[in-house]
Amino acid sequence: MLGGPPPPRDARWGTGGPSSSRWAPGMPAIDYTKCHEPSTSDPHGRHTRVIPPACNTSNALVRMQVTLQLQPMFKRSIAQRVVEDAGFESTLESFASATEFGDVSWYVGRRRVVYKDDARLPITAPGKGKNDFAGFRPQPSIILAGIRTSEELLEATDNSEGKCDLAKVRMTTLLATGSGYQNNEGHLLEFTGFPVIGNHSDLQASGSCLTGKEDGVLTACGWDPRVGGLFYHQTAASISLPNIAAFIADVKKLRDLRPYSLCGLDLYSGLLMRFVRASTAYLGKTSDSVDIDMTYLRSRDPMDPRLDEDVLEEVEQMALFKHGGLPHWGKNRHVGFLGVREKYGTRIEQFVAAMKKYDPEGLFSSPWTDAVLGLQKESQLVVDRKGCALEGMCICSRDVHCALEKGYVCRPGLVYKEARVCRKVDQKERSEAVVHTEL
Repeated sequence: MLGGPPPPRDARWGTGGPSSSRWAPGMPAIDYTKCHEPSTSDPHGRHTRVIPPACNTSNALVRMQVTLQLQPMFKRSIAQRVVEDAGFESTLESFASATEFGDVSWYVGRRRVVYKDDARLPITAPGKGKNDFAGFRPQPSIILAGIRTSEELLEATDNSEGKCDLAKVRMTTLLATGSGYQNNEGHLLEFTGFPVIGNHSDLQASGSCLTGKEDGVLTACGWDPRVGGLFYHQTAASISLPNIAAFIADVKKLRDLRPYSLCGLDLYSGLLMRFVRASTAYLGKTSDSVDIDMTYLRSRDPMDPRLDEDVLEEVEQMALFKHGGLPHWGKNRHVGFLGVREKYGTRIEQFVAAMKKYDPEGLFSSPWTDAVLGLQKESQLVVDRKGCALEGMCICSRDVHCALEKGYVCRPGLVYKEARVCRKVDQKERSEAVVHTEL
């Protein structure tokens, strides 16, 4: 099999996860992937043709080769520092350039930023630290159910301020316990303070949900449907590094108008920011970017609106549309993929050309993926029906897309005026909306 050139010597592979670092060329493994198609004139496949670039094909008969660079074992030193969020957006580019594994968690409602300072150390450095992230380890089932019930109660009573109080407790507890980092193995108190130093493999792996033993559901992972625990939406987008400060400024303006409205994000560890370099892959990052992840409560009833839904929808639309964020392919609601073809420009055309050539029967396609790629009308991507905006199946354009009977109507955004969101209004405005709808 033909091989491509090895990665440059100064390439750093970050944590191996998506969006883990902006250091040096060569972060995405896809950039070191070569594909080889067996020649149709040689049934034994001894002659191959390299398909450039980065294996943008879905043909199952195409062979792939990934060039990996082994590095000597090393340790990492991890510490968290908490600062107020005033002006923090101006520090992101320098932080991204200075850190290999670090990330940032912005607790928007709490007005706090948690920087994860994360650096390499030689393998000889003392320390046996590990990572068992609190969100990915088994918890007592009764606690998981109680956490969900408490948030649903705050939703039912329109208590945004109560969410802020609850978020303060959770954030304080999470930071005090090291967010799952451990440096006191074999003792009841697993965490004694930062920094935590340990092998890269032990600190990169996170979550004993992977290895936890079955105990009759006395404990469970947060998302286990048997215990009625976590159930949430996620919005994830890659915002170009030059645009991230403007996005953060817009979110702050929105928070200033509705001070308690974004504490729901803080209940899920805030707005996570990670850093990633541009990629040559057709559907890769088009520029050096900040990957943002926001997680927030999802109702178990798709027709049930959420507290402060309009603010969360406005943040979603600001990230994806006003500031041109590229959607994460697996972490968004349907509306996140509107306009994707325009964002990727000619890259989409190159990908579609390769897709049609190497998968002419559409074995790896669906009406949904065709809609995302612009091969079908976006009606395959979003719908026009009652309540469709509540689950992100459409951006509202009429009140019926929200939950009019519960007081939620379609309105422009507060900061991003082009946004269209489902906002809860008072009885007078609700009655006027009902009359207008009936007419």
